[in-house]
Amino acid sequence: KLKDFAAQVTQRLGRLSDSLSGDLASAAQAQRVAEQALAAQQEADTKLAEFSSLTREALKCMSQGLAVVDADNRVLLVNDRFLQILDLPQSLMDSLPFMSDVMALQAQRGDFGEGHEWVSEDARAYRQSLGTEESTPLVPVYTRRTRDGRVLEVASHRTESGRLVRTYSDVTAHHQATEQVQATAGLLSSVVDSLPQGI
Repeated sequence: KLKDFAAQVTQRLGRLSDSLSGDLASAAQAQRVAEQALAAQQEADTKLAEFSSLTREALKCMSQGLAVVDADNRVLLVNDRFLQILDLPQSLMDSLPFMSDVMALQAQRGDFGEGHEWVSEDARAYRQSLGTEESTPLVPVYTRRTRDGRVLEVASHRTESGRLVRTYSDVTAHHQATEQVQATAGLLSSVVDSLPQGI
């Protein structure tokens, strides 16, 4: 009977050993899978950090001011040039304000002129309707003057997700050159008109 008992114990120990070997193999496999997942996550995190860094660098190098506004009218992202062109504090943008609040601040400071007179006529109704119940359709590109006499071109694009991407470009030099060409053409035309016929 002792031999039978010893044989049963040996048999059970063998099965237990096989079972433990299988469990250890499964644990080792699970550990390899976990290590692979961790490595993949670390690689994704590194790529995301690189992309974020690249995006920040690109935004800093832009000559245009840039704002991204969500479908609820909240300003999600701006670059430094946006703050410079519009003379806005970073602290305002840190609070993720509504674009209507940013525009209200600009209107209070007189950035659009009396009755929005510094905003190009084609966009005046749009600008005046912002923040009201009766907003007019988005004007994709318009110009406006600033308090210090600069001319800004404001371009807006609505994305498929409902976000608004808006750029602000200082086009003062181009605007002045165009005005100078028009003035010269007007002067030349009046000189030609004043010449006696037959010359």
